[in-house]
Amino acid sequence: MTVDEKQYNENIVAPSSTTNDLVLAKQEIMRFIELCPDASFVEIERLLKDENLIKNSEEKVSIFHHKFKNLIIWITNNNLLVDSISGLQKEIKLQVKPCSPWLYALDGQLLTLPIAKKIMDYKKPHWLPVAISLHPLQKLIKKNSNNTNC
Repeated sequence: MTVDEKQYNENIVAPSSTTNDLVLAKQEIMRFIELCPDASFVEIERLLKDENLIKNSEEKVSIFHHKFKNLIIWITNNNLLVDSISGLQKEIKLQVKPCSPWLYALDGQLLTLPIAKKIMDYKKPHWLPVAISLHPLQKLIKKNSNNTNC
């Protein structure tokens, strides 16, 4: 598979993503992850599509591992998805962790890159399947906010 690999600059919100769309997308993603922890990018893309929160670009964007540029986490053309997940990670609300590719198979979409067996620097692009979940700090905050014995 030939992929137009372009690293996404997570410091810039894509011009097609309005602030309002970005806020709405983040809220919907957080609501979904609280109900369905360990979600795939496929599920998040479907959620945004169902909520009409899609900002597609002409080019596919590869989301890379922060250390290893040949570890690809997901490929999408929805800039709003990338902006939202990136923003929620920076806000320490979400985390991504390696998972079985079966999560993506069950959701009906796999990348056709070789699957990474471990997190390392590969010579050629490999797919690192990840599950998206609440950051442990968010779980603690939520647990403490439900405690009414103050």
